[in-house]
Amino acid sequence: MSSFTSNFRSEARVLVAVGVVLAIGEAVLRVGGQRLSADVQHIRSIPARAERLAKADGLRILFLGNSLTREGVRLDVVQQQLDCRSPVALERVFPDDTTILDWYYLFRNDFEGRRAPNVLVLSYAKGQLTDATPIHSERIAGSFGGWSNAREMIGSDLDSLGDRIEYVLSSALRLFSERERVRDRVLATATPDYRSTAQRLNESERVPKSPAAIRKAEKFSRLRRLLEACRDRRVHVVVVAMPVPGGYGIDPRFYGVLREERADFLDMRETPGLTGSDYADGYHLATRGAEIYSAALGKRLRAVVGCGPEWNPGPLGPVLRVSPNGRT
Repeated sequence: MSSFTSNFRSEARVLVAVGVVLAIGEAVLRVGGQRLSADVQHIRSIPARAERLAKADGLRILFLGNSLTREGVRLDVVQQQLDCRSPVALERVFPDDTTILDWYYLFRNDFEGRRAPNVLVLSYAKGQLTDATPIHSERIAGSFGGWSNAREMIGSDLDSLGDRIEYVLSSALRLFSERERVRDRVLATATPDYRSTAQRLNESERVPKSPAAIRKAEKFSRLRRLLEACRDRRVHVVVVAMPVPGGYGIDPRFYGVLREERADFLDMRETPGLTGSDYADGYHLATRGAEIYSAALGKRLRAVVGCGPEWNPGPLGPVLRVSPNGRT
């Protein structure tokens, strides 16, 4: 037997072994990937949440956001303040560290057709609605549509060949799309305080710093795409600026986009009654803060969605009225 044949067989065995390991890893992530984190469990529950909302009677309201919505929006408190005379159903969707492009593809993928709510309450803070937010292509590919978004993602959102290849691989392989979660799980197990440190680092990168990033932050084309998708599905949008410590400004052009797309805006940045002690970690609302904020949000929403006699047109133009059976 020649050395060439021997080496070839050895390499073939190695490749087969690697292939088997990868196949097992892919199968494990597809079947039990929700064990990676509570966030993965939540993302996998989104279709069921959409279906539950679709089957509900009356006015159907979806609260869409990220961990700020998870920690800050108490649906029971909001519903109590809405005090609607007719049936109303509320649902929350809040994948971690998501921003406007994630929300656009998530909404387009999971809330189409009869699953579309009557009202979408889109909650954000700081620059999360601008075009300067990072593109989480692996997350959109793995969780928010994958192949069905490929044409739009590759044509509109991804500039480089490397990013496009990454999107294709993430659409095909969970091992690729979930690689950062696997890494985080390993590091969190091996490194004390890894999660809190990583969260602080992520938060420090949320505000664009370079002149190019600042110029890009002035654009809201991604927000406009989401608002257009909602208009096509006859969904009225209420955009909510959530409170965070230190506050933040709002680009005047943002108001123009909302006005053109006939969306309402609720400025909750200075919610009365909130103090610094109402933030659990310097960013997310703690229990008391969430109750104060949710009560204030419910009262403001009541006027927008028409639950009570004090209804009036929203600050940026007439809102969409919804009949008692939940249909427009």
